[in-house]
Amino acid sequence: MCTTMSFYVLTKWLTSISLLAQFYMMAKIYAEGELLWGVHQLGGVINEFVMRCILPQNFINSKVFLFLYWWYILAILVSLYSAFQFSALLLVPRYQRYSIKALLPTPEFFGEQAGADQHNVLPGDSDPHEYFADYLGFVLFWYCLKLAIQKIFDY
Repeated sequence: MCTTMSFYVLTKWLTSISLLAQFYMMAKIYAEGELLWGVHQLGGVINEFVMRCILPQNFINSKVFLFLYWWYILAILVSLYSAFQFSALLLVPRYQRYSIKALLPTPEFFGEQAGADQHNVLPGDSDPHEYFADYLGFVLFWYCLKLAIQKIFDY
């Protein structure tokens, strides 16, 4: 296992835990621990809870906290999805191969780039995707990911 990847996955999980803790603290302070406060607000149940401050009476502050409530839920869902995805990438070799193959150009691309007089440098009739996934593996995945990110931000 790659130490850098393990550390990266750990930070993904710590981010998720941090978001969950922040969401719980916001619900504990603002709605006395009622985690479904935002759902009740959208459903029309207003001022059902005994609040510690006068924020629910202030319309603007109430809407700001309602926005933050749903923002935290979105951030938690995205963070958990990312943590599960990278955990699977770290721990499941079959998913690693799939991810590597997804980032590689197709064999048709190799043929177009080499032209009609292409020479196969790979042993036998092996597929370039299989060769790269088998022999270069995880290192190639990070390199392809780096190239993809550079291509996205290269204007």
